[in-house]
This record gives sequence, structure tokens and C-alpha cells, in this order.
Amino acid sequence: ICDIVWTVHYFSQVFEITSVVDKIQIHRFYNSEGCGFGLTLYPHGRESSGYLRLAFHVCSGENDAILEWPVENRQVIITIFDQDLMSGTGCP
Repeated sequence: ICDIVWTVHYFSQVFEITSVVDKIQIHRFYNSEGCGFGLTLYPHGRESSGYLRLAFHVCSGENDAILEWPVENRQVIITIFDQDLMSGTGCP
């Protein structure tokens, strides 16, 4: 079990100053079993699709030698919340 909240501040500005090749990565984090994970955000997607892309991935980490591999049967729930909706400037 692992609850992570990643806030991308001023996303509208991030979107304006980035291009399709740009990405933003969160620092590696660990679940209660010691497995490392990461998130990568592509504000413009990866192929000019008009959609952002958020990728979740397993990362090599300091506990690799004691973990059971491959990492199987784990569930990930990702929720994206547009905080600009509160101010009336976000997407409906």
C-alpha cells in the first residue's frame, strides 16, 4: 500500500513552455513492501496527440536484492484532478 500525491503547480504555464519531447518525472517512491516506483508526465503526450500522458513504472531501487521479482499482481489507481475547476478556469 502506498498513497502518493503529486501536485504539478501552474500546469497551464508548464504546458505553455514545454513541447512534445519534454517530460516531468517525480522522484522515486517506495511502497510498504520496499518496491520502487515512478511517474512520468508528458504534458503534450508523446506524439502530438492532444492528450497528456502519465506513465507509471517500476524502478530499480535500494531494495532490489531482497525483493521477489518479477513484481506481479499489484494494483495501481491513478486519479487526475484539475484544480483549476475550483477557480472556473479548468476544463469541464
